[in-house]
Amino acid sequence: MAHPAVIAAMVETGLFTLLYSSAEHGSADPVGFFDAVRTLAAACPSTGWVAAMLGAASCHVALLEPHARQEVWGSAPNTLVTASHAPAGRLTSTVGGYLLEGQWPNVPAIEHCAWAALTALTTGPDGAPVGLATAVVPRAELALGDHWNTIGLRGTGSRWVTAHRVFVPAHLVHTSSQPAGADMVGSEPPPGQYPLAIIYSLAACMPVIGAVQGAFEQYLDRIAQRAAFSLAGARSVTDPAVQVTVAHGLAEIDASILQLERDACEAAVAVAAGNVLTTELRLRTRRDQARAIERALAALESLRRVAGAEAIREGASIERVWRDVSTAAAHLVNQPEPALRLYGRWAFGLAVGDDMVIV
Repeated sequence: MAHPAVIAAMVETGLFTLLYSSAEHGSADPVGFFDAVRTLAAACPSTGWVAAMLGAASCHVALLEPHARQEVWGSAPNTLVTASHAPAGRLTSTVGGYLLEGQWPNVPAIEHCAWAALTALTTGPDGAPVGLATAVVPRAELALGDHWNTIGLRGTGSRWVTAHRVFVPAHLVHTSSQPAGADMVGSEPPPGQYPLAIIYSLAACMPVIGAVQGAFEQYLDRIAQRAAFSLAGARSVTDPAVQVTVAHGLAEIDASILQLERDACEAAVAVAAGNVLTTELRLRTRRDQARAIERALAALESLRRVAGAEAIREGASIERVWRDVSTAAAHLVNQPEPALRLYGRWAFGLAVGDDMVIV
């Protein structure tokens, strides 16, 4: 899990508050936030992932009423919140609020957080699901299970979280107008507010881009050191295949960053002006996020082919990045096909159904 000193250092910089302002006031710097995420992920993908997810989770709290935000943050705006958007629980209406029941896998950095935003199905009188909502729950009322057992991102401290009929006051539940078959973060945001879908799609994507960028930087540093002391090392520097691979990979990373920063800046301008984001911008952001994942994976695979033992030796830098990136790419939001299908349907003038993944 992430070391407490690392979390404390990120808190001290104010990193986790940047997107809170974006969600509530439309005045934060999403480009700056995700630039910081990429920088962290270049050094440690798990740290970048935690930074992205905890920063984005604060947006859930920002959607609540002022007195609810006060309850969560109070006089300590650096109180950390984590989140899981898997609709793995149920919210049953009761007097004054809801009863939350369920089990959520892979909740990041839960041990460092005082609260968790957990997505669940809301149910009708007959117990059938009717919609989606996110309950913001004190960690003390949740049971923590095993750490996730994956090939990568083990440093995120992700754990199973269980709620056993936890009472959640109505003011700590953000409901969605979406039906139960839709994705909560795809609901239309009010004017002047960042859609959670854009925030979370970028939060899942930017650590991957940063990690791959870091892999290239580490490879170039290693090759430069070898070339300085070894004729054999110099061969890699002068190998045309290696040169082309590095140039192509770094260009793909740059292209992804430029596209996504353009999208984030356009969204920030619309939010600051109090406008509703256009469907085209929201779908384009998802399209560009999906392509960024594809580019990053392809660039890393090309680097692995020319990196020699560095790519296969357990514990080596590229091998570690490959494990972390492979794990991050398995996240539902990082699956390219659903997002590209959304944009393709819209481009052809076809209806974009609310059963499709995250718009």
